[in-house]
Amino acid sequence: MPQNAIMITVSILLALIIKAALETAFKPFFDGSQTWQAFYGLPLAQLCVFFVLIFRFYLGALRFSNTEPKRVDFVIRTFNFVFAFMVFSGFYVIALAVTLPKYFYLCIVVLHGIDVAWRGNGKHACRLMDLLTEEATKTGAAFRADRRWCRESISVLTALESAYRDRAARLRKLSGNLPPQLNG
Repeated sequence: MPQNAIMITVSILLALIIKAALETAFKPFFDGSQTWQAFYGLPLAQLCVFFVLIFRFYLGALRFSNTEPKRVDFVIRTFNFVFAFMVFSGFYVIALAVTLPKYFYLCIVVLHGIDVAWRGNGKHACRLMDLLTEEATKTGAAFRADRRWCRESISVLTALESAYRDRAARLRKLSGNLPPQLNG
């Protein structure tokens, strides 16, 4: 599929997702079931976070379509299509939950999980395709890519673990400063 067609498709899908988010956020005002004062604060902040995520995703999709090789194996193209569909579906669900903090943040975590799975499994699929080609096996390119992927994965996991430990230490410190009736 040409790059222009990919970007037109992505743009149309993102427009539909943004439409759903705006309807979810503003329809209660026009129905009279919610006041404008209730919108200021968390719902407005969540809508802004959603738009930042959409913009970041659009830039990523643009980069992905520009860097994708002209000839891609059918298995890899199908794999990318399935995960792209899951990511777009995730964004649509987030658009429907944009004013509900209970579901909004969970949906964002699930969306990022899908994105991480796409990247990780995509690297494995590409590495498998490289291993099947004789040239990559002779030059060792597949094995260098495998080592680089392992280093990147370990770096990301180490950073996440460090951030989690820092957050847990701050929460423990904070809970130690609470009065006994709140320290539950």
